[in-house]
Amino acid sequence: MTESFSVQVSTSEVDVAGDRPIMFHGVNKSGSLAMDTVLRKGYYSARRAQQYFSLYCGIPKFFDDFVRLMDYGSGHRFFVAHYLYRGVEPPPGTLLVTQVRHPLPRTLSVYGWLRRNWERDRGTMVGMPDLESWLTRGTRGPGHTQMAQLAVGYPPDRKEKLLSMTTRAMSEVAMENLERDFAWVGVAEHFEESIFALAHMCGLDAVPPWEKDTRNQWRQSLEETDTRIIDIIQETQADELAFYKHAVSLFRRRIERVEFGPSLDAYKERCSGAYGERIMV
Repeated sequence: MTESFSVQVSTSEVDVAGDRPIMFHGVNKSGSLAMDTVLRKGYYSARRAQQYFSLYCGIPKFFDDFVRLMDYGSGHRFFVAHYLYRGVEPPPGTLLVTQVRHPLPRTLSVYGWLRRNWERDRGTMVGMPDLESWLTRGTRGPGHTQMAQLAVGYPPDRKEKLLSMTTRAMSEVAMENLERDFAWVGVAEHFEESIFALAHMCGLDAVPPWEKDTRNQWRQSLEETDTRIIDIIQETQADELAFYKHAVSLFRRRIERVEFGPSLDAYKERCSGAYGERIMV
């Protein structure tokens, strides 16, 4: 880690893991890979690579091996992957963390990801709905939302549970679960504070500048999205937006009790060009 910034955090609001494991449930299209990359470099620079496990990076390569490491290891370890919340039984004492993102750019990212997978799997875009059709027919169901992941998680009967809940109920249950089950929630739109808080939880003394995840750069930007489409997203994602606003409120209540040293401002300045579509609420 050639360039690094000291993690200057003083608070009792953020649990320091110590010997306890941390399990990071990565919400897709929420900036979790960018967060994971920063933490991986932090662990490696601190000569603690043996404590870091990420399916994003293929450490290990297979999900069964990833779960086995949780079951048979001991002491502090950091685990990050998708599909973890209520899909994997964490070791006793594990601190569960996650990160959320504003539903508007995230919805565009999800659609771009689905288009890419459609073309990759079929070799054609024939049959793939356009953005407006997908919004009006697809996202009224909750399957791709953040609130679905945190209200239901990934148990074997996930589909049945999703179908049994209204989106309003899903939003409310996700809010309750977030406050009860998660030791920390980061917010992509407050990324630098989120990085420092989670690095502090991991016991890392320094982190490198974060870099934007460019894998989905072909997706439609907010700037080129028609206002009518944006209105449709806001209407179809109203309960998801309510959940997100609650998560941001929870984040702000906690972050207000955190004292950051001057390194955070330097970090923000260094990373100022990395995030192009921050929507602050």
